[in-house]
Amino acid sequence: MFVHLSNSSQIKPKRDGIKVKRRCEKCGAESTFVECEKTQDIKLYGLIAIWGSSTIVMHCTNCFENFKVDTLNDPQLKEAFDARQKKAEAEAAAEAARRKAEEEKKKAEEERIRKAEELKREQQREEERKRKEAVVDKELEELKKKLGK
Repeated sequence: MFVHLSNSSQIKPKRDGIKVKRRCEKCGAESTFVECEKTQDIKLYGLIAIWGSSTIVMHCTNCFENFKVDTLNDPQLKEAFDARQKKAEAEAAAEAARRKAEEEKKKAEEERIRKAEELKREQQREEERKRKEAVVDKELEELKKKLGK
């Protein structure tokens, strides 16, 4: 039986990825390193993916070599990754605060509606009580007239 396996590798720059200027360890030139996502696949008969992985690499724009992020001991790169992490955490915190404020606003609106409906029901009960009282008073007046008082 014949089994055909194919191996593919792709490197794509990340949208809003980190860009750092530094000296390349391989070519020795001062070049820009771009954050990329490297995906590797093994496919059966070229169609069915049986294994795949994805890693973040820094891509040298001069010699096109890829370096794993953890192998580059660059403080500037570390600062860039830390800054992006802090920005993502700040955005997540702001989103959580926005959601919480929205939820509290919704609860306050629901409470206001509930109180308005309760007040309306109370007014309807009061009107019904007054109406019944008026009917009873009218009947009492008629009975008093019949008795001659």
